[in-house]
Amino acid sequence: MAPHKRAHNILSLKEKSTIIGDLKKGITGKALAFKYGVGTSTINDIKKNADKIKGFVVQCVSGPGKRKTLRKAE
Repeated sequence: MAPHKRAHNILSLKEKSTIIGDLKKGITGKALAFKYGVGTSTINDIKKNADKIKGFVVQCVSGPGKRKTLRKAE
């Protein structure tokens, strides 16, 4: 049998923007992955898409509170 899988955690845009700020402060991706319960590759994806995430958070009318994706309705 396979070992226990990690729970599927979806981060809100607010959490993602916090992660971006923490990465700029010098906190390691591994420490952030442990803190938020996600993989290090997820942290790297957030780092790679930092400009898109920041731009979307600025454009949000209701704020980044509960929203979790960048896609808008058609």
